[in-house]
Amino acid sequence: MEDNEKQEEEDDFEEEEEEEDDDLNSLNNGNADPTRRQWLCHTKVLFNESPYFASLFGENFSESQASVVYLPSSIIDGLAFDNILEYMYTQQIHKPKKLKDLCEMYCAADYLGMDKLCMQLTKLVIETIHNCTCYCTQCQYNVPELFPFCRTRAVELQDEKMAVMTQKVITILANDPEKTLSTFWTSRHMAGLLTQLPPDVSQALSQKVLHRVNKSNAIESLHACFTASNTLSTKDPLLSWAKPLHATLTSVQSRATKIIARHFDFFCREYPALLSCIDGITYSFDFLEYLLLHILEDQMDCSNVGMLYQGIVCDLMSRHAVQYIDQVKHILTVAKVMILHYITRRIGDIRQQGGLDKLEKSVLRQLANDLEVRPNAPMIGMHRRVQLIRRPALTVGTVAYVGHVNFAEGIWIGVELDRRVGKNDGSVDGYRYFASSPNRGVFVRPEDVALVV
Repeated sequence: MEDNEKQEEEDDFEEEEEEEDDDLNSLNNGNADPTRRQWLCHTKVLFNESPYFASLFGENFSESQASVVYLPSSIIDGLAFDNILEYMYTQQIHKPKKLKDLCEMYCAADYLGMDKLCMQLTKLVIETIHNCTCYCTQCQYNVPELFPFCRTRAVELQDEKMAVMTQKVITILANDPEKTLSTFWTSRHMAGLLTQLPPDVSQALSQKVLHRVNKSNAIESLHACFTASNTLSTKDPLLSWAKPLHATLTSVQSRATKIIARHFDFFCREYPALLSCIDGITYSFDFLEYLLLHILEDQMDCSNVGMLYQGIVCDLMSRHAVQYIDQVKHILTVAKVMILHYITRRIGDIRQQGGLDKLEKSVLRQLANDLEVRPNAPMIGMHRRVQLIRRPALTVGTVAYVGHVNFAEGIWIGVELDRRVGKNDGSVDGYRYFASSPNRGVFVRPEDVALVV
């Protein structure tokens, strides 16, 4: 009778071992069940592989004698623990397909005190994001997803491995504006990251990009803004998610154009990137127009207008390629006219601030010819009230245009007259300079008008 009972006990033990082996085999075969919440394990394996279990089973805890041990589901994900058990038995990592699952596995391994596994998982994370040196589409998705995980563990848990990882992620996201702005900063995942992070952290990340813009990469950074803006206008024309990205691009654009305007003589004479724009080699003519318009509209002032004029007229327009490329010639001519208009309207302030003092005499003579300055001749600005002094009857109007025209040489004043005693509607030979009613527009030389006091 005793022999029969002993045989039954041995049979039950063998059945339990077979069930446990089947369960372990399912792990080895990759048949992990992500919804499973119970596992059959060997205590000795858990004890040897995990300091957490070693402490649990080796001390006077109730779990040391219990047949069931409970783990916190809020920390240890089911699929992650499946993979960790496989590692415990095989010393091989079954790498999850998703970065999120890899991070869950790291959290579980760290909780269980498995430092060796954590080190290997850290290497796998770095491999997943291509060593934090890549700007591919996959990295544009994975890197922003990884940043909150790394930062949270580094800040809240003082996780040194994740602190190092956080710095790697920040480096790829911010250190090279030329590359990161046209890739990561056009990604919806990056926009989501900026929204998800605390405002001060998002701002610090944007500021880090901004502070990397300097004299040696200002044009390249501005080109990245140009490319990124075009990309975002296609991806998100209604600004449903891209606003945080546009805010950073606007800041970088402002800083880059300010640097270029401050050192415009250097960029026009010595910097290959801008000179190659004129020659149509490195960047497109559309970017050249974008660059010049933003510099002149956003950064031109009374102190730098003289150097801007010299750079456009004497350095860029004198390049050989300009004579053969009509689009470049037109872009530079428009820029020149914008500068002349600015000088015309603010000549007093410019002289007072010394905006023309650094110009050579030959450049000043050319500027005088462009402006057709005469002794005692008034400088007529836009929207000023003027009188036509060569008309027999009193004829007054408002200045609507100042600059070069297609039908004659030099600077002309376009005036919208108060009465219908003009010659056109603001257009001549099909080219419109300003808009007015029929016969209320006229063009005159600067010396043919006087300011109405």
